[in-house]
Amino acid sequence: MSDTASVVFLAFTIVESLIIVFANIFTIYVFWKHRTRLRRNSFLLKNLAIADLLVGMIEAIALGTSDIPNNVGKDSPIKDTPFETILRLSRLSYFCASIAFLVMISLERAYALIYPLRHQVLSSKWYHWSAFVVWIAVIIIVVTWCLLSEYDLLKNSNWTSFYASFTLLSFAVICASCYVIRRGLSRRFPVLNTVHDIKNGTEQNSKLSKTLYIVIAASLVCWFPSVVTYSIRFQCGRSCLPNTLFFFSSCFRLANSWINPVIYCLKFTMFKRALTNMNPCKQSQRCPNLLYR
Repeated sequence: MSDTASVVFLAFTIVESLIIVFANIFTIYVFWKHRTRLRRNSFLLKNLAIADLLVGMIEAIALGTSDIPNNVGKDSPIKDTPFETILRLSRLSYFCASIAFLVMISLERAYALIYPLRHQVLSSKWYHWSAFVVWIAVIIIVVTWCLLSEYDLLKNSNWTSFYASFTLLSFAVICASCYVIRRGLSRRFPVLNTVHDIKNGTEQNSKLSKTLYIVIAASLVCWFPSVVTYSIRFQCGRSCLPNTLFFFSSCFRLANSWINPVIYCLKFTMFKRALTNMNPCKQSQRCPNLLYR
């Protein structure tokens, strides 16, 4: 890849990293501000925002300590150090956490549309345990691989194989969930009009599913180029694809971490209100529904 292309890619990646950090800080702030009035459906979205924030932060650190020095002809200050191993594995793990929460959200929405009445009485502890399992898995991956790398028991091909396999499996699960969600949204669920709470809950469930379907579909679009390029490289090595195409897919992969806050601002009332309140030229308007149940 030419020097000009490298500079353009690095500049674009820097901008994306900053957008990811600020967009997800804003998302977490809005969720935290309205935490007392939000329902359990927002819990996985909060954790997804935290995972995406960590993706942006670790990407910015990697750019400053490794990627930029390597592309300007200087040695990285962390080259051949334990910090380089931790940084590389953290980069991988936070991406895996982001994917895992997308999988959780897609499965939760599929379950909500297949069994709407059961979903309404589902305990909040299942959401908490789901997030707990994802973060514990991330910690275990980082700690285990750091120890294995310290004693030269882990090769680069091993974590590349894991990343490729995990991404492909997650991609398949999300695609299947999207199919179920799409089928569920295309049909009407029978609701007893005499029971107002059940009817209202089912309607809110359908509205939230439509919005999260857009979130999940946008994530699939962002992840697809990366899945294809990683799969090809995993099968036949680095020589199969030009670096320009590989780095282009990486930019799409990073876009997955900032596209969600954009969709929230377009679809969720509390995000629209937060943006309006940030603009001193506009008067804030009160709206009773902050987020679909």
